[in-house]
Amino acid sequence: MSESSDELTPRENFAASNYRNAEATFKRTLIRKLTFIIPSIGLMVVWLITKDPAYAYMGYGLLLYQIVNSIFQAKRGLQTASKVMAKYEKKFQNKPDA
Repeated sequence: MSESSDELTPRENFAASNYRNAEATFKRTLIRKLTFIIPSIGLMVVWLITKDPAYAYMGYGLLLYQIVNSIFQAKRGLQTASKVMAKYEKKFQNKPDA
């Protein structure tokens, strides 16, 4: 490939676009979090009604999965943001003052 190291990759472009539209990013994040929280609460309610601990295990398992997944996604996002920032810093350092 003849891609320059100064050009942003598709993943880096996507990460940069998250900062351009913060409200949409917040809405997507909220919906993603609620898709785990609501079923987990539902499983806890079923556990309280039925007293079957399997529902509680599943409810806590969903929350644990969501937390671990969020940690790994945050790590990937920070690495991508770091690469984007390094490329922009390099671009500004190489730019002659006008």
